[in-house]
Amino acid sequence: MDTCTLSRLARRGSGSASRSFFGHFAVWHAGIDNDSSFAESLHAPAMPIALVVAEVSSQQKKVGSTEGMQRALTSPDYGNWVNNSQQQFIDMQSAVMAADIEKIGTIAEANAMSMHDLNLTATQHPFTYFTAETQRILQIVDDLKHQGLLAFATMDAGPNVKIITHVEHAQLIIQTLNNALPNLKLEIAQSGPDISYE
Repeated sequence: MDTCTLSRLARRGSGSASRSFFGHFAVWHAGIDNDSSFAESLHAPAMPIALVVAEVSSQQKKVGSTEGMQRALTSPDYGNWVNNSQQQFIDMQSAVMAADIEKIGTIAEANAMSMHDLNLTATQHPFTYFTAETQRILQIVDDLKHQGLLAFATMDAGPNVKIITHVEHAQLIIQTLNNALPNLKLEIAQSGPDISYE
């Protein structure tokens, strides 16, 4: 079974899973049906990019991802976020192919933070996934960026923060976060190879 077929099957369970068969960077085509919605590799050049993962909480979220998105849909800014995301998607692919870590981080951070803003501006049950620790981490990342480090925060539907950076900056970011928040669970992740069979 080819990887595009596997991608289509995985998408039925999770959109993000559709990309998991491909190494390094992959793109998921939203499509309009099962045939047109699948992921494929971007065949991007190698780059020294890393992700510092800061786990604020492993507990179940009070507002699940599906419910959170339904609430976000009621934000008056939702349409603008969708339109901006379409252009960011194009710009991100160019940044990845150019191995431009700063541009990758800038786009990802802008998209993620504006997505979380939708939760606060929802007209039906506004909410936030941010905790005090989340906000502290975001402030530290912003400080590091102003100090000249490549450090860009991104988040999905939850309180945990992922920091896009250069591999050479990852340990300094971890050290800085550990000094400020000693109990924070931190890991460094890097892109891996595509699926393989034993």
